[in-house]
Amino acid sequence: MLANISHSNVYLRNKRFFYLLIFLTGASFLWLIWNYVETVLLSILTAILFHPLYLKILTWVRGKVLLATTLTILAIFLMVLVPLVVIILFTAAQMVAIISDIAHFFKSSDLSVGEIVQLVNSLLANLPPELAITPITEQSIRSSINSLIQPASQFLINQLSNILSLGVNFIALIVNTLIFIYVLGTLFTNYEKVGQILKVLSPFDPATDDLYFKRIIAMIESMAKGIFIIAIIQGLLSGIFYWIAGVPYVLFWIVMATFLSIIPVGSGFVTLPLGVYSILVGNIWQGVMLILAYVFFISLIDNVLRPKLVSKDAQLPESLILLSVLGGISTMGFFGIIYGPVILTIFYTTVELYLKFAQQQEKNL
Repeated sequence: MLANISHSNVYLRNKRFFYLLIFLTGASFLWLIWNYVETVLLSILTAILFHPLYLKILTWVRGKVLLATTLTILAIFLMVLVPLVVIILFTAAQMVAIISDIAHFFKSSDLSVGEIVQLVNSLLANLPPELAITPITEQSIRSSINSLIQPASQFLINQLSNILSLGVNFIALIVNTLIFIYVLGTLFTNYEKVGQILKVLSPFDPATDDLYFKRIIAMIESMAKGIFIIAIIQGLLSGIFYWIAGVPYVLFWIVMATFLSIIPVGSGFVTLPLGVYSILVGNIWQGVMLILAYVFFISLIDNVLRPKLVSKDAQLPESLILLSVLGGISTMGFFGIIYGPVILTIFYTTVELYLKFAQQQEKNL
């Protein structure tokens, strides 16, 4: 009996030592690859989302692993990355054109804003003395607009030039692409093995491990479907109505509508103002069509598709999704749109499973 207790104590001590060693070496490795951690995270997420496609292709090519991996990665590039790069390039070009047109308009237009200036100054004159503001002039308005437009225009032109010329970022692009491909290929061919290693390292029992990993994968897949697929559909349908209404710079507004649907603020923040603007400039039926299309069609897509694409267990509060997306963008840049909801999903699932685990422990006591 004493020998069993002593052996158990040694086992626990060794286990704790190995956990500490794994943590220290893992932290060191994370520090080593920190510059490429976003690429690795993107590879992991991509592997989770496209592993079912890999299995189908593996069956189709009769178990030829290398061929299946190559075809799956090519499919991912053709379906996702190539269209994304093309959209970014064209959207950047349209943004430059929009800013250039606005700058040209304010420089060449003879539009009189005297009445607006007089109205604003009359309102400023009624402010208390401690809140007094210097009266505005037409020249100050034009100068302020130009001071905002010119730096933004120059920034976008420089960014677009770097993208088109590939500039100094070419080597970094190649390195990150190679890392993405190699990590993705490794995860595809060792998907189950990686899962087993994580389960061995986990302090939970096998049943809890299975539930935890299955739930996280299901939540990530549901988030991808519930956020990105629905947002893309809403953005594309909005774009069709923009094109029918003759709205300029259609691609730019499609991207904006899609982005706002992902956040999720909603494409209505683009469609409804465009509808009102169309009515104000005299395009009555076009403006009315945009407003009605959003209210009775586009806005209902989420209600129709979400129950079919996302299980009830995988649905998260929209307030948390909004915070995760905005937080991800502010801390991790563009790909924070993806990483934010994924981190939220893992956190939400962990808390939820812990609560179930605690309830089960209370019942057993």
